[in-house]
Amino acid sequence: PLWLAWGTAEYVRATGDHTILDEMAAYLISEFPFAPLPKNKQGWGHLYHRTTRADTLYKHCMKSIDLVIKQRTGKNGLPLMGVGDWNDGLDEIGSEGHGESVWLGFFLYYILKEMVDIIGQKEGETKKAYYVQKMEALKVALEKTWRGDRYLRAFHDDGTEIGVKGSGV
Repeated sequence: PLWLAWGTAEYVRATGDHTILDEMAAYLISEFPFAPLPKNKQGWGHLYHRTTRADTLYKHCMKSIDLVIKQRTGKNGLPLMGVGDWNDGLDEIGSEGHGESVWLGFFLYYILKEMVDIIGQKEGETKKAYYVQKMEALKVALEKTWRGDRYLRAFHDDGTEIGVKGSGV
């Protein structure tokens, strides 16, 4: 869900055009919104239909960020990986709902860094401070994944560290 926020933040950073944040966009509807994939199911195709409910692009971005921060963060303070990862070698790391992604943590950190000033402009300094605090907590969690010569790649559902030197992954 973070790709929209990333693309929007990149657009604003590259163009300086903040008006896109106020563009209206419809929500989509699905029979299975964010449902976990069935066991041994590697992908899920589905048609999503537009609803009559719409909101600003900014609000869509913030909902996706909040979804990850509030509902999809694991015990190590990193975003949950889920399944269907772009890297098929890591596809099953979060299949039970507990695996965490270091890369996704860095991705979220970057998005927050690019969005906090926008959040401050749109919603005030108190709201901005909340997201700065979340960003700093994420930074601490990410630094805990440093293993002397590299960052881990992920934590498996069972807590196994993925990406340890000499492990082959």
